[in-house]
Amino acid sequence: MDNFLKFIIALWAVFFLFFIYQIFSYIKFKLYLKSLQNKPCICKKYLEKLQDYKKLPIHIKNILEFKIKRFIREKKFIPKYMQINDEIKCIIAFYACLPTIAYKNFCYPSLKYIYIYPHTIIKEHTNQNGIIKKEMLISGESIGEAVIIAWDEVKREIYHYKKRNVIIHEFAHELDFEEGIIDGIPIFAIKDYEHFKKIFNETFQKATKDRILDEYAFSNKAEFFAVSTEYFFLKPQTLKTHYPKLFEEYIKIFKFNPLKMTNIA
Repeated sequence: MDNFLKFIIALWAVFFLFFIYQIFSYIKFKLYLKSLQNKPCICKKYLEKLQDYKKLPIHIKNILEFKIKRFIREKKFIPKYMQINDEIKCIIAFYACLPTIAYKNFCYPSLKYIYIYPHTIIKEHTNQNGIIKKEMLISGESIGEAVIIAWDEVKREIYHYKKRNVIIHEFAHELDFEEGIIDGIPIFAIKDYEHFKKIFNETFQKATKDRILDEYAFSNKAEFFAVSTEYFFLKPQTLKTHYPKLFEEYIKIFKFNPLKMTNIA
């Protein structure tokens, strides 16, 4: 048997083993999801306190509860200077999963850690001259494999219902990050990238002049996407009234209509 034939046989053997491994991994993953589906959701009693949960129809609640169970199982919650409990995990998981409601098996693949602080964080930054400059991190931050959340800000927003939400905001950044470039274009828009980008950029230019949304939206396109995503899920009528084209694009990419509370997937 010559060397070339041995190489071909070895190559096919590697391919076959890889194929078997992929099948095994797929079956294992499906069994894992099925086991999660059958487990009770510990979050229900905490979710029932949230206005944003109570207004959802039953079938969407069921999808979210499954996604929440998976999210809590797969992401590592790291408390900083505080203790965390099931309520904190459940509320963060709910708002993190809400923008992905139509994508049942999507669970932020790039995200590993969630750092939770008790209050607003002061971060130190060094400028170009090497001088340490302190900057206030008001409520949260997304850095790809990790999200940082200030819990006191979350409580103010959800229990006093300010129609702002740092969790949705930071996880919108995560959706943007999953696409590979932080530019305001989330992974869900990849299939119709050029069309979405055109509508998004036109709306950003218009919104920058109108100044109807929260002022932080105009920092850059990534922040505009994060803030407008908050509006889509929490103040959808405002977004639809002033920026109807962007609202329709968000219905397409999120596969959800927040005004009708319907999943169009």
